Amino acid sequence: MRPIYKQYPVYAPGREPAGYMEWLKQQEPIVLWDGTTHKPKLKTQADWIKAGEIVLDAPIIYSTEHKGGFRMEDVTNPAFYEKISMPLTPDGIMPFMHYVIREKGTVELGSFGCVMCHTRVTSGGSVVKGAQGNLPFGPALAQADSFPFPVLEALFGMPWMTPDPADRMKSLSEDQMRALLPRSPPGSLLAIGEVSPSLSKYPT
Repeated sequence: MRPIYKQYPVYAPGREPAGYMEWLKQQEPIVLWDGTTHKPKLKTQADWIKAGEIVLDAPIIYSTEHKGGFRMEDVTNPAFYEKISMPLTPDGIMPFMHYVIREKGTVELGSFGCVMCHTRVTSGGSVVKGAQGNLPFGPALAQADSFPFPVLEALFGMPWMTPDPADRMKSLSEDQMRALLPRSPPGSLLAIGEVSPSLSKYPT
C-alpha cells in the first residue's frame, strides 16, 4: 500500500493565513496510513467513515513527480481561479486538492485523488464529500501550467478495445486539447466521443 500522508488546505491566492507556506515548510511528515505501522482504528462506524475520508482525500499524483498532475504554479496563480470560476469555501479554501509534506521543508501539491471528482462546494460554501463534484475539471485542465496528456490517457483509455477510443486524442495537439476541454460542464470531463476525427474546427 502506498503511504497516505497528512494533508493541508490549499487556499486561493491572497486568502491563506499569514506565513502559511513558511509554516507548512516547518511541518514534519505525518503518515496516516501505510498498511503496516500506521493505520486508523476501525472499530466504530465513525472510524470507518473517517478512514474512508482519508482514502477519498489521498492524492495519486504529486507536483514534484511531473506525471501530468496539477502543479504549484497552478494553485498559486490568481488567473487559474478567475478564468474557471473555481468554487471556494468562505475561508478561500479550494477543497479539490491538498498540500502534502512527505519531506520536511518541501511542500507538494497532491492532485487526482477521488476527492477531485467527488467533492462539491454548495452555494452556501459548505463542502460535501462523496457527492457529485463541481470542480470545473475541463477548464482547469485547459488552464493548467503543464498539460496532463498522460492523465487523460489514464482516465479515458480502454486498452481492452480495438481500436482504443482514446487513441483519437493522440492526434490532437496540446493547443487543440486546451481549446476542447473548456466545453466540459463543472463536475464532468470531456467525453471521449466528443473528440472529433475531423480537426478542422479546432485551432492548430
